[in-house]
Amino acid sequence: MQVLSIGTGLGDVVMIHDRRTSIISALKKMASSSRQVAARLEEKYDVRNYQRFNVERGLEDVTLSDWDKASKISAHTHNYLQESRQRLENFVKTFAAEVVPAEEVPRGQPQTVTGQ
Repeated sequence: MQVLSIGTGLGDVVMIHDRRTSIISALKKMASSSRQVAARLEEKYDVRNYQRFNVERGLEDVTLSDWDKASKISAHTHNYLQESRQRLENFVKTFAAEVVPAEEVPRGQPQTVTGQ
């Protein structure tokens, strides 16, 4: 089984104020953080079976509702994919080999996998 996690970049810094409700709110945010989930998945799955791709720099101030910053998101994502190209290609090869075994694909023919 292959697990692919696609992140949305680093989230906002969790602010904690001196009020009890602020601390509880911050703890909830930290517990549900996608990075925490990613860390648990990394512990559970071998690196051959789990990969996370996530723009780590440059999108700290962008939220999911910031559609007007599409060009900034696109530029940082493009740079990240260029930096991660080899890791991404390795994941795709491993994934494709699991979906369509190499011996079933004639040499020189493109591989096409369709959903059922």
